[in-house]
Amino acid sequence: MLPWWLLALLSSATAACDAGLNRYFRAEPWGLALWASVAQSVILAPVLFFAPDWSVLFLAAAVLGGALLTIFDVTIFRVAAEYGGAAIPRVLAARVWMTFMIWAAIDWPHTAALLAEPARALGILGSLTAAAVCAAVMNRCPATRTVAVALLPALGATVAQAILLKLALTTVAPALSSAALYALVTSAVEAALCAALMARRGRRIALRPYLPAAAVMGATSAGTITLRFGAFVGAPNPGYIYAIALLSAVWLWAWHALRGIPDGRSPWAGLGLVASAAVLIWLAR
Repeated sequence: MLPWWLLALLSSATAACDAGLNRYFRAEPWGLALWASVAQSVILAPVLFFAPDWSVLFLAAAVLGGALLTIFDVTIFRVAAEYGGAAIPRVLAARVWMTFMIWAAIDWPHTAALLAEPARALGILGSLTAAAVCAAVMNRCPATRTVAVALLPALGATVAQAILLKLALTTVAPALSSAALYALVTSAVEAALCAALMARRGRRIALRPYLPAAAVMGATSAGTITLRFGAFVGAPNPGYIYAIALLSAVWLWAWHALRGIPDGRSPWAGLGLVASAAVLIWLAR
């Protein structure tokens, strides 16, 4: 399997593709979430034929992970609809430190070993802080207290998802197929929950209007979650993965610059984010 930091870098690039495609298709978010999750499930289904042995605990964690992913998406959709989506990345940057601190307490032996090397520990802490700050500064839209409070369910869900995933992956073979199996279950659960929520609210769940967007974004999203979940397998702390995931904004900014598309992000903050991620990878790998 590829090194965890390389999987994290690749997933940050594919996540930028997801964001760009979402803007291109401009599909209704609820229907897109449903059918993209269905597409992900179909694409990832072959993993069932070569997935490693899994436990009931792993399956239960994956089902709960799907519910957390749904909470995250539902909250993001609601906040984006009510307040706009520009401030969302600034608030979600906080998940880097939250995830890091929680896992540091859970995996105390690794934390103790890290603290035994003060210079390395300070370098990692500094790079995590710099990455989160640069990501927040790069997206210049101010995040009001109202938006921050509204995003708390999403923030809690994404932190819990990372911790749950890392714990679940300790019960199976450390392989990319384990991550793909977890991604398959979470995608299927999210599809089922989105369908139930849409039906309850009287929303249309017909496939045809969403077919092009769901097919393309289902494929890219399947790659994103498999690569990102795979990165969790080998990463010493899941907070590292969320820090590297912040690079998606840099990939998107670079694409916009090449295409001449107006982009209000700060390039200097983007360079700081790249430097922070490079230092983190160098010290943590």
